[in-house]
Parts: sequence; structure tokens; C-alpha cells
Amino acid sequence: MLKKKMEKIDRHELLIQDTLEKLKEHAGGYKDSGFKETDAYSYVIFKRKHQNIIDEINKNPKILYLLYGDDDCGKTTILQYLFNRGNIKFPKSVFLKGKRITVPRMFFEEIGGKIEETKDTYLYGKIILRKLAGEGILFIDDFDDMLNNLGENFTAFLRSVFQEYGIGVVATGTTGLKLRKVIANYEAPFYRFFNPVSVAYENEDIKFLANEYNQKLDAYTEKILNVSNSNIALIAMMIQNFNGTIEQSIQTIIKKNPFVIEKFLAKLSNQQITILEYMCERVIEGKPTRIKDIVEDTLLDEKIVGVQVNRMVKKNFIKIEKTKKYRSYIPNPLFIGMKRYELCLKHILKGQSFKDLKRYEEAEKEYGEAIKINPNLAEAHNNLGLLLDDLNRYEEAEKEYREAIRINPNYAYAHYNLGILLKNLNRYEEAEKEYREAIRINPNYANAHNNLGNLLKNLNRYEEAEKEYREAIRINPNVAGAHNNLGNLLRNLNRYEEAEKEYREAIRINPNDAGAHYNLGILLKNLNRYEEAEKEYREAIRLNPNFAEAHNNLGVLLQNLKRYEEAEKEYREAIRINPNYADAHYNLACLYSVKNDLKKAIDWLKKAIEIDEKYKEMAKEDKDFENIKDGKDFKDAIGRV
Repeated sequence: MLKKKMEKIDRHELLIQDTLEKLKEHAGGYKDSGFKETDAYSYVIFKRKHQNIIDEINKNPKILYLLYGDDDCGKTTILQYLFNRGNIKFPKSVFLKGKRITVPRMFFEEIGGKIEETKDTYLYGKIILRKLAGEGILFIDDFDDMLNNLGENFTAFLRSVFQEYGIGVVATGTTGLKLRKVIANYEAPFYRFFNPVSVAYENEDIKFLANEYNQKLDAYTEKILNVSNSNIALIAMMIQNFNGTIEQSIQTIIKKNPFVIEKFLAKLSNQQITILEYMCERVIEGKPTRIKDIVEDTLLDEKIVGVQVNRMVKKNFIKIEKTKKYRSYIPNPLFIGMKRYELCLKHILKGQSFKDLKRYEEAEKEYGEAIKINPNLAEAHNNLGLLLDDLNRYEEAEKEYREAIRINPNYAYAHYNLGILLKNLNRYEEAEKEYREAIRINPNYANAHNNLGNLLKNLNRYEEAEKEYREAIRINPNVAGAHNNLGNLLRNLNRYEEAEKEYREAIRINPNDAGAHYNLGILLKNLNRYEEAEKEYREAIRLNPNFAEAHNNLGVLLQNLKRYEEAEKEYREAIRINPNYADAHYNLACLYSVKNDLKKAIDWLKKAIEIDEKYKEMAKEDKDFENIKDGKDFKDAIGRV
């Protein structure tokens, strides 16, 4: 038997070496592309059994797939393959597994993430999903486990994926007890969303390869984490820096091996986990934990509690604290930190959900609870800052952003958000400082470069602004906003051909970007390409019917073409959308003047001047008012005798 097994291993090793050679050809050298032996195992498994499944998912990536089968049948391997390099049409993806989240390196850094830092699945999930909308895939491994362990929060998270963002989902689930348990509870309706795909091995070779793959994956965990040339980064959901060196040491340990929590918990029975969670809650609440407390509140048998507590004491999972009156038990700081973080996360998730529902008072309360549990959780302060910012409570928002930065000076996202706030308050010098700090921390932060470009453009520092826009595009060529902003800058510099190229690239990346269509319309109108300009304005309006500026500019174009009735309709629609839109009032006055409807012309001109007195001076020089300039009503309107 031993000899046969060795022959089998040798045969597979040859197959793997052959596969690595093929991968070299495919990637131009696997050493430079991040390929490892694990990729070879993966590749072999798919070619032997699962290629048809991969092809189907790549063909229809927006369908929700559930890959189900017993353990070691290749489900996770399919997911990893698709995530790593299987899907070419949809390169933006997120991979969820238990308490891990994996995202493409460049994509994660675009939102201010830093590969070696810890990030939380839900905290940044919404941000990531908004960027994935319509062009990404969410991969979920151990779907049944996540539903069972995370419950309602994860359910709400998935609903937003399915219903709001139009993102494809590929998930895995077992056919055994875990899946039946989930279906028997409250999660069964979710499975109606999915197209089920059976994954099962047909022979011992496939099972052998799957086992070998998993073993290799464990062995190469640290190497995989540090693959500098890979376009994937593995980010653990880890304990944040709570007060005290012990908790910080725990974080360092978990950082080195993101699977440590998973493996640590795997050593515990369900009863032990129940007891530990209860103890952690008591510690966080500042209450002692006695055996009788555990029995009363968990309803576990007293003998069972005693046995399990003693076992965990021997393993250093729990320590005993004696007082004169009673014996109390305190969990290992690892568990306390985990539970504290889970509680904070729960409040942050609720806060984000309430914010999305515009229930701002409740959202603020939840963020406050998270901060109360752990005042040193930078993400909670940052999220509260975002909420207060949206509510125009700028002074309070600034305070929260600065507190997040005090806790974690290398929190690029907080610096970025503070920069946006300061820019909106016209505190440009301070805003520039924050944007540059975010970029110093994360040089590949495309959005920070883009926003810094906007700030510099507003300060007429055009050369510097162009440099920042181009850097954002270099980092991520698929940031439509950077192309659009660069187009605006180039248009202002009369570099029309280059500007048109940038607008069209923005539209290619995101055909539903109403702003890019609108800006291209402005450029084409200025170049007297009226038919093309009209098309772009109308497309902007189709995408955003309440785009007042697009209606107004379309009106100007139609007026220039002497299509007065259509122009009037567009001006009135712009005013309906925004009754204080002075420019639309003024343009409507010009239209009526050209049509010799003098009374309406004066009435609309007065309304424009009431909103903004700058139109007094504009009207004096405007040729559209030539035929009424000498009239008393016109002179009264502009305040000139």
C-alpha cells in the first residue's frame, strides 16, 4: 500500500510540474505573476472535473450560483480559481470566507485600504459593493456557515447585494448537516435566489488532489500573504488595537497568520464557545462571572459547565480570579477582544443600515454605542464622522475624523474624508494637507489623487492638478471620475481633442455616468458639433431625469438652433427641478426677449436677479436683450436709469 501511494504522489507531482510550465506560458512566468504550486493543484482539479462549471459561470456571471457538495469535493477550489484569474470580463471581485475578506490589491487600495492593515467585511463592504455595482462578482465560501453564524446582519448585507447593486454571486454550501440546519431556520428563502450546481468528485484522484491542495494552502499561508506581485491580497478580519499590550500582541499574531482565530476556535466545543461568549459579555459589562451565573443565564447543566470550565482553565483559555466571597472566571484576552470587536461591529453595521435608511438619529446612537464599547476603534469614529458630515454638522464631523486619525495616524481613509470636509468648508490649505497625508500613507490611493486634483484645479494650479489626475488614472485606469475630471481640466485649457478623449474614456468605463455625457455635450457644443452635443445632453437626462443643468444646457443649444418651443420646455423643466436655478430663469428671459415677448422676458429676468444680482451686469451686455434695452421696464429691472 505504501509503495502504491508513493507512486501516486510521484505521478501527481509530474502532473503539477507540467501544469506549472503551462502556467508560465499563460502568465509570462509564474514567478513574476504570483503563481505558486497551489495554482497548479487548482488548475489540475478544474481540468479534470470542474472546467464546465467555470465556463458556465464566466459566461453568465450575473446569475447567483450555489455550488453544493460534500467536503473536499472542490467547491472552494473553484471559487478561488474564479476569483484569482478565472473571470476576465468582471475583474472586480470580493471573496468572503468566514471571517476573511479578500479583494484585488489595486481595487482595495483605491478606497484607501492598506494591504497589511486589518479591515472588516461589513465596515468596508458597502463601499466596495458600490464600486462593484454592475461590474463585479461576490464570492462567498461556506455560505451556510456564514448564514448560521452571522445571522440577520449577513442576511441584510446579502439583500443589498442582490437587490441594490446588481452584483453576481457565487457561493458554496455543503449538503450535510450544516446546510440542513440553516434551511430549517430562517435563512431558507435565500436559497431561492440561487441556481444550484452540484460539485462532486468522481474518483479518488480528484479527492486526493483536493486534499493536497488544501494542505499546500495551509503550508503556504504566510507566503501567499506576502506575494508582492500577486493581484490578490488576503486581509483578515482581525481584532483592532484595544488598550494594552496584550491585545496589541494578539493583533500582531493574527496578522501573521489570518487563520489563527479560525483554527483556535476549531479546538473548542459548542458548549465551550457558549460559555466563553457569555464570560466575555460579562467582562465587557464589568460584571464578574461565576459558575452559577453561567448556569442561570445559559441554561446549561451545572456539571457540564463545571467540566468545560475546568478543561478551558487547563488550556489557558480561562483564568481564575479569586475574591473573598467567590471565585470568578475571566476569558483569555483573545476571546474578550474578539467579542468586544463583534459587539462594536454589530453596532457599526446597524448604524450603517440606519444611515442607508435615512434614520439618522438611530444611526448616530449605534455608532455611539460602538465607541462606548471601544473608544479606540478608529473605524467607528470615522463612520460617525461620515454621518455627521452628511447631516451638515461639520464641526462635530471634523472632531470625529480627527479622533479617528489620533487613534490611527495611518488611517488613510479618515485623512481622505477629513480632506473632503475641509475642502467643502473652503479651508483649502488644510484640505490639501489631508489629501497629501492620505497619499503619503497609501501612494496608490487613486481617489485621493483624484480629489487632490479637483482641489488644485479650483486653486488654478492646473499643472499640478493634471499631474494628480494622471496619477489616479495610472494607478487605476478604470476610475471613470478621474478621466471625467481630467477632461474638464483639459477643456478649460482649450485642449479640446485631449478633453474629448478623456470624456469618451470615462463613458466607456461607465456608460451610465450622466455627468460625463453632460460634460462631453458641453465640449461638443463649444466645438459647434450641435447634433452630437444634443445627443449627449439627452443621454445625460435619460440617465438622470432630474439633472437640471443638463436640461438648461440643452435649452441653450436648442435656442441657438432656433428650436424655441423645445428650448422653453427644457428651461422650464430645469426650473421645476430647481426653482432657485438662476441661470435657467435668465436663459428663459433671453428666450422670451428673442421671441419679442417683452413682458415675460422682464418677469423672468427679475426672477433671475432676485436669486443672483450678477445677472444685472450680464443683462446689460447681453445681445439677446437688444430689442428691449431702451425700455423703462428693462432699466428698472437692472437698476439703471
